[in-house]
Amino acid sequence: MKRARIILPLFLLLVGSLLVFSGLWSSAPESFDHQGRSVEAWVKDLRAEDYSRRFAAAAAIGEMKGEVVPHLIHELKQRDSGLRRSVARLTARFGREMISPGEANRRRAAAAGGLAEIPEHAGLAVPALIGALADEDAAVAAEVERALRRIGEPAIPWILSALGNGDVKERTAAVRLINDIRSSSPEALAALHAAIRDDAATVRREVAASLQRVGAPDANIHPLVVALADEAPGVREEAARTLGGFGRWAKTTSRTLRDVLQDDNARVRIAAAEALWRIDGDARKVLPTLVGALRDRAARWRAVMVISSLGEDAEPAIPFLISALRDEAMHRPFRDPPLPASALGRIGKAAWPALIEACGNRDENTRVGAALALRDAGEKAGAGERAAMKTLLRDESTTVRHAAAMALIAMNESDESLIPILQEMLDADDDVLRLAAVDALKKLSPDLAWQLRNME
Repeated sequence: MKRARIILPLFLLLVGSLLVFSGLWSSAPESFDHQGRSVEAWVKDLRAEDYSRRFAAAAAIGEMKGEVVPHLIHELKQRDSGLRRSVARLTARFGREMISPGEANRRRAAAAGGLAEIPEHAGLAVPALIGALADEDAAVAAEVERALRRIGEPAIPWILSALGNGDVKERTAAVRLINDIRSSSPEALAALHAAIRDDAATVRREVAASLQRVGAPDANIHPLVVALADEAPGVREEAARTLGGFGRWAKTTSRTLRDVLQDDNARVRIAAAEALWRIDGDARKVLPTLVGALRDRAARWRAVMVISSLGEDAEPAIPFLISALRDEAMHRPFRDPPLPASALGRIGKAAWPALIEACGNRDENTRVGAALALRDAGEKAGAGERAAMKTLLRDESTTVRHAAAMALIAMNESDESLIPILQEMLDADDDVLRLAAVDALKKLSPDLAWQLRNME
């Protein structure tokens, strides 16, 4: 036992010496005090588990301004080497956590977060932040990007250097930062135009998305048209979506986008259709493509979202949307209505006859979706729509009954036949249903108001 007491401290001392000798413990900048505490203590509190300590540390960092930057840069350079990780495991076996595994990651993330609190003083830290753009730890990389976004335009020259010389991860992050900063630098725009031909598809896709926010539309048309012919579907999709965001400014690309409607990738076709709709405003040109994309299970949700944006102009898509209801997952239909139901609701009155017919469909999903779509009719609903919902109040499916009740509540129906189903809804797992039932019952039955007072 005595031998173990001697050997263990000697072992730990030897390990510490090895770490120092190998340069893993680099010397820190000269210390100073702030509000009676050392700068190192404040910096350490940036990664404290207690939120109030982190908040106080961030406030103190803000007060220290440029003085604290060298200390944050020092923290940003911390690394857990292979030796350090091995030592952490060894010392843990002795019950002595001399070195915490992953501690360097937390220090780097906290340092980047601290620099984000003083963007006007963090200029000296930009090179170190750029060096951490491709950090192996996702939390560190996210905090580094946040700090560079806060620093803004002064960081652009360094970001452009990363775009020109960095690895794929750094180049992708650099494009994202130029986009987020919305740089007005001509050099930044020229770099993005060049990067539309980058070797990595992830970079090219990020560029295609960024050209909607950086530079004027007319300056970005040509690079995006180039991207429409990219070998990577994701790049073509993003280029089409960006051109659509330009609206009438991209009128000259209409012919090219019509060709893209024949793309072999469904998501690209949908993006081109949406772009044409935004540029030309002619739903007839794009609806066949969008309706055809409903057959692609992976891309259907996107096609439905675009159809939904067409509103009344999407009337020809009604039967296809009703068919799509059958395959929709309805985990929380009252919180997240199925997309085809939302699209049918936005089409409006033209969809009501088909929705009434769908209320008699043998498929439960179709009946639920039809009721939820008719809910959007609100007080404009006619006698036929109200009657269809009252019929569904007797449906064998609980979800269908509840969907019909929600539609009738939206229609401001005050028929007392609603009361039994509303009382049933009071026991539902979904609080959206319960609260809707409480409100409706108070209007329909004043006698129940007293009993329901604690259920709001």
